[in-house]
Amino acid sequence: MNYIYARMSSNDKTKLTRQIEKVSDFCNYNEIKVDAIFKECFSGRDAYDFKNEERKELNRLLRNLGDGDLIICQSVSRLSRRGKAFVKLALELIHEKGANIYFIIENLLSSEDTENMILIRADEATRHNYMFSELQKDRYRHKVIKEHSTKQGKKKNEKLIKVAIDEFIQGCGNRSKTQICEKYKISRPTFDKYLKAFVDENMQ
Repeated sequence: MNYIYARMSSNDKTKLTRQIEKVSDFCNYNEIKVDAIFKECFSGRDAYDFKNEERKELNRLLRNLGDGDLIICQSVSRLSRRGKAFVKLALELIHEKGANIYFIIENLLSSEDTENMILIRADEATRHNYMFSELQKDRYRHKVIKEHSTKQGKKKNEKLIKVAIDEFIQGCGNRSKTQICEKYKISRPTFDKYLKAFVDENMQ
């Protein structure tokens, strides 16, 4: 039996449909008969294991696998962006059933010889996801600065300080307090005051 597995992190049915179409086109071109398609919208960052409440369609697919079965997946990142621990566990479960998984973009069929390369690709997917996430956060921060840079008083401070503290706590760019204050045009005493309140609240 041959199965397609497709995943999108957001509930975007259009993108999920396109992903399935691309994998289906690959199967048609290579004369691979597809017996079933398993698809789901679930963040590849959030699943650590194979609990029933996580990755329900992937779990269902794994339960249906038999000896000689093949899963066709667009990319290692579609299996997971969490990292190689999750991917390694998935490969073990697939191989225990006597089945295999093929990743189209990486052109890798799972086996003992290719497992290390698949896990390397899983690590790359994790790093790419982290960088993309940090880029999104930074874009949001610049948007906040632009929207509130002309505003004055408490309303400006409440919005800017929340974002400034988040950036300082997250350590993005390893900026010092002084650099953070200069970036958001906040006085150091004001920043320290709100930072202390934030720490006190979250230490309770």
